[in-house]
Amino acid sequence: MSDRPPILYKYLDAAGAKSFLQKPQIRFKDWRHLDDLMEVLPGSRLMNEDEICHAARAKFAQVDGKVSEEKCAHFVRALNKLSTSAYWEREARKLLEPSPVAICVSSMTERCDSGAMWAGYAEKHSGLVFGISGAIDRLRGSVAYLKRVVYSDVRPQNPYPVLLPEIFLRAILTKSTGWDYQREWRLIANTEHMEFLQAGEVTEVIVG
Repeated sequence: MSDRPPILYKYLDAAGAKSFLQKPQIRFKDWRHLDDLMEVLPGSRLMNEDEICHAARAKFAQVDGKVSEEKCAHFVRALNKLSTSAYWEREARKLLEPSPVAICVSSMTERCDSGAMWAGYAEKHSGLVFGISGAIDRLRGSVAYLKRVVYSDVRPQNPYPVLLPEIFLRAILTKSTGWDYQREWRLIANTEHMEFLQAGEVTEVIVG
């Protein structure tokens, strides 16, 4: 990614700093464990006509031709109109339950000089910040990829009644504009784990 900064930083609290100094590492955690959990859920909207037709074809394939595709489209269109905000919220909250959706995140930032992040993520300056560069390319080539967080007051909208993986991933990578001072990037993996950093990959260590 051409606009990626040369160094990305990670804020750690005191316990995380102690663990890092023993063996430098990046931790990937399930998206449900992010501290801004409600911001990673997508919004919901009605399907457009193209999406209705696509869902009808999928429904037609499920019923093995026992019902016409036209009737399948009528069913999906009617179901689409019956959706309510309460239903959407209930379905969104189901995403918080254990499921096959495997997205694990390690959050980094472009900046090491944010007083707000030193206070919030580095335990009031009792932790540290470390910077990495070459590790990003190595990790992207194996278990993860890197995306810049988008700051917007409009949530990505998922069409009822299906969950589109691309919309869900966009939601994971979208935060409200109140957080834009963080200038966050997210490494995405498909399992919770630690990646141990190799010699020379840690370019900076800043103690609070």
